[in-house]
Amino acid sequence: MIARRSLALGMCVLLGACVQLPVTRQDTTPTQRESLWQERQAALAGYLKWDLAGRLAVRAGDQAASVTIIWRRRDRSSRIDLIGAFGGGRVTITEESHGASLQSSSDRAVTGPTAEAVLYRALGWQMPFTQLGYWLRGLPGPQTVEAIELDDSGRLLKLVQSGWEVNYLDYQSYDSVELPRKIYARALSEALPTDIRTSAGLDPQFTVKIVINRWQKGSTSEDESA
Repeated sequence: MIARRSLALGMCVLLGACVQLPVTRQDTTPTQRESLWQERQAALAGYLKWDLAGRLAVRAGDQAASVTIIWRRRDRSSRIDLIGAFGGGRVTITEESHGASLQSSSDRAVTGPTAEAVLYRALGWQMPFTQLGYWLRGLPGPQTVEAIELDDSGRLLKLVQSGWEVNYLDYQSYDSVELPRKIYARALSEALPTDIRTSAGLDPQFTVKIVINRWQKGSTSEDESA
């Protein structure tokens, strides 16, 4: 059984058919920004097949960790590899519509209903993969949105949702589609894990920084075996 760790991990989705996104603009009015934002949401909503690679840096209280994340998604199926999570080890999470499992390089599998659930059961890490699948596309999840801030091109600058404040620091074009490249997320007080609230002092921090190195479209021909 994988040893449970106190470090809580908070806070990856993309790429399907080519879709024309709104052109970058400057000095737009609020009405224009909202229109561009609606176009962007419609264009990205169907991106459900991708291969993603990047770095994930987490700070939980006075502890910090950095891992490589590789996420392969085909519609409702995902494989998520976390490399360097346990002093150089590798953890693989697979998720299908019927459930999820986690396998480390040396321990038996842990099973559960979702990717979030198996990661928490195995390690005590909290990572909202479901919301992350939206946030990393620059979209809000289906839960209630508390606040949104847009730039002149109708792209997300800041999103407050599900107890998180998500800040978009940089965008980049991947396969002719403009997507977030660098994201910084901070858990608000109500979303802080209990051990962080009780042990981190007067100003507990629970933050995640994600830098995406590669977004690549998933091949339609691979869908049957995903």
